[in-house]
Amino acid sequence: MERKHQQRLRQEFKAELQNRKIKVLAIPDNYRYMDPELIELLKDAVKPFLPSNQTPLLNASAAQQASSEKYND
Repeated sequence: MERKHQQRLRQEFKAELQNRKIKVLAIPDNYRYMDPELIELLKDAVKPFLPSNQTPLLNASAAQQASSEKYND
C-alpha cells in the first residue's frame, strides 16, 4: 500500500478508521496477484503487528490453490 491508498481508505471509511492506525508497508506494486514472493514479503512485514499467538497465514501454494478454486466455478 502506498500513501495515496492510505488517504483513499481514510476518505472512504472515515468513521470506521477513526482513531485507528494504518501502516503503510512500502512494498512496491510490481507483483502478480497471489505472487508467492509477495505473500512472503507481506507475512514478514505484518508479523510485528500481529499477536504472537496468531494462527499462521496460508502458505503461498495453499493460497494460490484457494484462489484458483474460488474463480474456477
